[in-house]
Amino acid sequence: MDRMISLSVGVEGAEDYFSTFQDISELARNLGAVHDYVNVTANTVFSDAEDEPDDGPNDEELYHDEQTIPKFRAVLKDYGLSDKTVSDLISNLHAAGILFRERRVINGRD
Repeated sequence: MDRMISLSVGVEGAEDYFSTFQDISELARNLGAVHDYVNVTANTVFSDAEDEPDDGPNDEELYHDEQTIPKFRAVLKDYGLSDKTVSDLISNLHAAGILFRERRVINGRD
């Protein structure tokens, strides 16, 4: 793989968000059948601090970047899985709406 194509869709409201996510997940499943890597990522954008939920990790604690999936892929390969199995597993997890995030290491601890 030497090129990436990205798609972003802005939506308003939870119903449209989930419906659009399902549509894109279906597209990801179809693309995953013929491509080595397919990734679906969804984010919620809040208009102001009052709307933000206060439970769970915040954006400063969890992140993802272009190295997140390769790191996850390497961990799966450590278990002796084939490249095809790893690619299929990652594609299926993404199609199911499972997202991968990393925890930032603070002062050498996580």
